[in-house]
Parts: sequence; C-alpha cells; structure tokens
Amino acid sequence: MKTILRKYNKLESNNDHTAAAILLAKHFGTKDEVETLVDIDRKHLRRGHILQEEIDERRNISQKYYKLMHKAKPL
Repeated sequence: MKTILRKYNKLESNNDHTAAAILLAKHFGTKDEVETLVDIDRKHLRRGHILQEEIDERRNISQKYYKLMHKAKPL
C-alpha cells in the first residue's frame, strides 16, 4: 500500500477529514485548494463546527484527487 494511501486512511479513521483532504490537495492539487482547505479548518476549529457549504467544498476538492491517490508514488 502506498504511503499517501496509508496516511489518508489513518486520517480518515481518526475522523480528520479536513487533514485528509489537505494531504490530497498538497500532493495533487493547487496552492489555492490547499489554502481553501486550511481556511476551512481554521474556521471549523474557531467555531467548533463546520458548515455544510464547507463540507461540500472540502468534499469536492477531495473527490477530485481520491482516485489519483491509488496511483501515486510513495511520498
């Protein structure tokens, strides 16, 4: 199993979905996507909850790169 997949699965199993999305965006995405996800995480931590539109945006970014993770070279 590839390193990125192991890291992703560990984050997901710990319910750290934003960190898992950030991992994918850092590896496959754009700087803007990483910044968006970091901003979502900051707001979530500050408020104590995540808004539905943030969940949707995080999911959209994450889903773009999920399949690529299975083809990735180890980090």
